[in-house]
Amino acid sequence: MSRSKGFFLMIFTPVEPIITKPDGSSSPLKLGETLNITCEAKGNPAPYVTWKKNRTGEIVVTSQLNINRLVLKLEKDEDFGIYMCIARNKLNTASLPVSVKKG
Repeated sequence: MSRSKGFFLMIFTPVEPIITKPDGSSSPLKLGETLNITCEAKGNPAPYVTWKKNRTGEIVVTSQLNINRLVLKLEKDEDFGIYMCIARNKLNTASLPVSVKKG
């Protein structure tokens, strides 16, 4: 009795990064409160996700995964403003500004 041997072939199609969360805004916060925003991105290969503060260009958080959480205690007025969620893989870069407002 002969057995046939099979094989399994997976083909990965490269996909540019797409940011799926957040929606681009946060609820107004007060000094002393904690900002907690998740950035999710899809792509193939999985994108690196980075949070940057728009005013200074300072990198706040970097991750190799497709999900990254920005957790920041708002201690001074300069902590409010625009933060950029940036997703990057070898094909392209996607970004989404998130406005953090003082309430």
